[in-house]
Amino acid sequence: MGKNPPRRGGKKPASAPPKIAAATPVTATVTVTAPTPATTKKVIKEAPDRQVNAIYELLDSWENSAAIASANKLLKKYPDSHLLKALRAIATFRLGNGDDAYKLAMQVVAEQPEDLMVLQSLMFVLKPLGKLEELAAMYRVAYQANPGNGELAHHYFMAVARTLNGESMANLAVTLKRAFKGVAKFKYWHLCALFMQWQALSRSLLSSSSLSSLTEGSEEEETARECATLLDLMVSLARRLDEQGELRSLEEAMLVLEILKAARASAADRLGFIERHLAVIKGAEDRARMRLEVIADVDDLEGVDAASIVQDAVATFPEAWFAWEQLVKVHAKSGTIETYLDGYKPQGSEHASSRMLHLARMLSAQTRDSADPDALLAVWASFGHKPVFFTDVAPYLAANPDGYRDAVASIVHETQCTPKSVARGINVRKMRRSVGLDVSTDRDVWNALAEELATGREIDEDLLPTEARHADDFLQLLVLHLLDAGRAGMLQEDAAWHAIGLLETGVTASPSNPQFKLMLICLYLDLGCTARPWELYKSLEIKSLQYDTLGHFILDHQCDLGEYSASGSFSQLVQSIHAANGRETPDMIVEAFARGSYSKLPEFERFHHRLYASQTRAVALAEQWRAEIMTGNMPDTESRRPTPVVELVRARLAVIPAPEWTARSENRDFRVVKMFSAATGDGVVFPIASKHTADVRLVAALCRAVTSALKMDMAEGVAALADLDAWLALPDADAHPLRDAAIVVSKLLQVLALTASADDQAPAAIAYFDQVISALDASVNRATATAKSTDSGCRHHGARRRAIAAALETANLAVMISHFHPHIRAHTCAVHPRDGLAWLADPFVRFTTQLDMVLARIGALACDAEVAVMTGRESEMERVTTVIQGSSWAAFAVPGDSPIEPTTPAATPLPPSGFPGAMWDDWEAAFKQFAVLVDGKREILRDMATQAGQSSE
Repeated sequence: MGKNPPRRGGKKPASAPPKIAAATPVTATVTVTAPTPATTKKVIKEAPDRQVNAIYELLDSWENSAAIASANKLLKKYPDSHLLKALRAIATFRLGNGDDAYKLAMQVVAEQPEDLMVLQSLMFVLKPLGKLEELAAMYRVAYQANPGNGELAHHYFMAVARTLNGESMANLAVTLKRAFKGVAKFKYWHLCALFMQWQALSRSLLSSSSLSSLTEGSEEEETARECATLLDLMVSLARRLDEQGELRSLEEAMLVLEILKAARASAADRLGFIERHLAVIKGAEDRARMRLEVIADVDDLEGVDAASIVQDAVATFPEAWFAWEQLVKVHAKSGTIETYLDGYKPQGSEHASSRMLHLARMLSAQTRDSADPDALLAVWASFGHKPVFFTDVAPYLAANPDGYRDAVASIVHETQCTPKSVARGINVRKMRRSVGLDVSTDRDVWNALAEELATGREIDEDLLPTEARHADDFLQLLVLHLLDAGRAGMLQEDAAWHAIGLLETGVTASPSNPQFKLMLICLYLDLGCTARPWELYKSLEIKSLQYDTLGHFILDHQCDLGEYSASGSFSQLVQSIHAANGRETPDMIVEAFARGSYSKLPEFERFHHRLYASQTRAVALAEQWRAEIMTGNMPDTESRRPTPVVELVRARLAVIPAPEWTARSENRDFRVVKMFSAATGDGVVFPIASKHTADVRLVAALCRAVTSALKMDMAEGVAALADLDAWLALPDADAHPLRDAAIVVSKLLQVLALTASADDQAPAAIAYFDQVISALDASVNRATATAKSTDSGCRHHGARRRAIAAALETANLAVMISHFHPHIRAHTCAVHPRDGLAWLADPFVRFTTQLDMVLARIGALACDAEVAVMTGRESEMERVTTVIQGSSWAAFAVPGDSPIEPTTPAATPLPPSGFPGAMWDDWEAAFKQFAVLVDGKREILRDMATQAGQSSE
């Protein structure tokens, strides 16, 4: 759909449907609500085209106010004109008045327009507003009044397709097939709709893989049976199209192959289909690729000449590793792989083919749980100077480091000041780390890497800032070894500072290297700093889908470190890609239907769901709720009117995943930072711990609990209590920083569940309140103990920051529920008790007094932490600066060894501006902000007490 509405007589868009012959009237049935068609239609008098065209010109030039004025002027003469009203709605929407535009559009919809130009104009309002069900209902009414109009049928189906409801699409496609029997596309639309419906149902089964594993009569069993029925129907329809000779394009053939794949058809069946349609699959490369995909997808190759297929694929794609993988798979099963590889004659680029051949030998050895050192050395001899070399051999070194260790040890290379020599030196170091020859605690390894780093920087001097540098991998390897040594007990805290110093010089010299920036982000966050990581993250220029795959580097840590405002903003930014996905996928689906790109439709639907169900999206929703519940303005105590934060709590529950929903799509990239190590479990891992399903479950349960308190919904409160109890029973719950928050909210919900009729419930309320205070004290005590146990070095600032943030968040939830819930609000119970609630007044006043004391302790911790940062700043910075300068920009050797001076001053990058003092600024600002937040929470408690006192007077 273009940016401007279509006009009469204008050029049709590329996606416009072809002319379709009129059909016998058939009433369409689809699960979309719509107004009941009127029995008689009023004749609508439209303005002449020449007058309407003036409005189109104004809309095309985005003169929307003038377009509204012109439409209003013409409406005085043609008051019933649907087109003029629709165009006015478009102009109103473009001025940013979405609500008014929707009302104007729905006024036209209510009159049941049938003119396709009017319907398409209204789509320019309803679609961007997300009113896709209303859009489909509008087209339904128009089609029911004109069931023989093929063009209207086309647009009606596209409107339903935008809802992404496979069942509705399938039902409508059946109707259109019957109405337009000579139109083949409706048969394929039906097949695609069934496929999309089957995909959605299959996902709902989660981990259930067969009917036998499901409880008889359960909802899951019914869903599984429906999936099986749909799959059988798709296969039957696809075979019928095949038998009737109605497969006329490559896209149609690919769709049928996708269906056969979903049905787990045999390799012989699928390959036979390809052979029968060689006239459609014309390209030799397409044929080889499709045959190869069948071989890769099916384990049972009985009745198939798989060897000929994979050999043909290798001949067609001699430089494609995927083809070689399948060749090894097939020949390894028959035990003929070595014979084939020995007799293979390179084709195409002999140099590239020999590379594939040697790698195939290594893969063949891996299938036998063995190694082929000779193949490794052969690849090294020809390709050791290529950056891709280590990427090629890394999987085999990781799978069998013992088998390749001697071969790697036999490689002797002295790095010279030439690009090829440096590249070989890098690959040697990567291999030695991967098989365990370079031990991270060996200072000789550090110094050797430092020398090679200096050599690499010599040949990097003339490169542009955006070009990849030869020294970068040496620096990264040195950092990884230093961090691993720190974990092994060497250098202690200094390992992180050495790493930061080296990486900061790396970023200065190579500002386009994302590896350095991502590693620095993790190191700074581990130390409890947020300002520099955010600066580095922004410099990565993350866009589009990368928010979903790389957003966790920042998203998962901001709230834990008390960066609530920044976390709320970034959470919304991360969610923008998911919102865009919701807007763009319907258009992609429609375009694929219109152009006959049928094989793309299942892929689009899968991608849409993968983003919608993304773990990143779930975490972003949870973190946004945490941030906004912490920083939102409280409602006015006297008026008790709802405020944005109250509505936020009520609305957020609708979008945070339910606690029992565990089938999330894991799109986050945890391997983006290269480790060059087979034993990643024994080495430093990037990024630091991220949020997972258990974290989202906890926030969802807390949100549900707070919502139930605000709404005084006891049933919802009981459900929330069950969610919290289930979460607290998880194996890792005791170690979670917000465990005390779960206990606090759980006990307050139990207070709310007490009945209002018996005075003897006061002891129970007191007991629950005491348990709340006990959990709060435990959280504060943990923060106090953290400060005492990390009283040396700089790492304790970050540990304190996390502990205080957890304690403050826990106390805030207690304040929120106490303040919002009328059942236990102090001034309500103490002065105007509701229905016998006088027994709750004294326990609650006692509780709020204790809660204020807890907040005072948190405030004191924050102030002490701020003072500790300020008083220790000078001495700590001096020590850190000395450590960093001893290992990075003043020299390249580690402390305790003679420094290796760079050959020229230009080889020594300078630290970033303000480093490392900005870290102390960051810590100081964080603790200061904690104190401000604590004062705000205590002010709420004072307001409650003041209200109670004023009411009593």
